[in-house]
Amino acid sequence: MYCDVNNQLYFIFLKPILSEAQHINKLFQSNTADRTKLLDDLVLCIGGLARKVVTPDCRANLLEVIIKDYLHPRPYLGSEFEEKCRSLKIRPEAENILRGTMINFIINLVTELQKGFQII
Repeated sequence: MYCDVNNQLYFIFLKPILSEAQHINKLFQSNTADRTKLLDDLVLCIGGLARKVVTPDCRANLLEVIIKDYLHPRPYLGSEFEEKCRSLKIRPEAENILRGTMINFIINLVTELQKGFQII
């Protein structure tokens, strides 16, 4: 199960995203963090994640927009993920399912981060 190609692709996709999320989380847990830097980091995180799945011509405010309204039909999900997909030559149907799951993950993560941003 752990050697499954799909799981390997999920891990490749999630690694940079979870690394950034952990970094942001640690900053927010700190008692001595600069609030301005926290805000900047959160804004950069939300924007970076949203830009992964929205169309390049999206000019909406990524901190407030419902990104489902601006989705790219086939977003670029990172060089390591894209290269691994090509090298494994997985079926197009399976790749579409993987991509859909990953895109939904980003949409949900951005939505939750946007909610946190509105609280600040």
